[in-house]
Amino acid sequence: MAKMCVYYGTEILVETNKIGMNRWFERNGFDMYLMERPAMSHTEWSKKNQKEKGMPNASEAVRELMISLTQSYIFENVGYDREEGFTGKMYFDELINSLIKFTPDKWTEFDEFVAFSYALVGSKRYTPSRNISLDNAPSVTDFIRVHRNK
Repeated sequence: MAKMCVYYGTEILVETNKIGMNRWFERNGFDMYLMERPAMSHTEWSKKNQKEKGMPNASEAVRELMISLTQSYIFENVGYDREEGFTGKMYFDELINSLIKFTPDKWTEFDEFVAFSYALVGSKRYTPSRNISLDNAPSVTDFIRVHRNK
């Protein structure tokens, strides 16, 4: 994941239910690539209390948001729109199968759905303009050095 973030220069929205990825990014100097929880996913409690970067998916509000964004994406971008004469595409067969079989009661069986919905939530976040200096940011070479030393 860190290689992808460095190569594409992008942040990643991680699931905070399992904090190991956050800790690895922080310990190895890549924490600037961890995305803050998007404002649209906050509840009244999380606005005041969540300190770590990323987003948990244990609350009903977050799960409903993830399902809603996924449904909207499918309706707007996948399949054939008769009114517009537009054919949308989705290139990942395993993801399509996961979306078809998904049931909100059993999230653990549908990792593809969860990853896809995290990507959608991350893509919808408001991005304030920031002046980030990349002078001290880790590079791909730093990543390789850290990884080889383990």
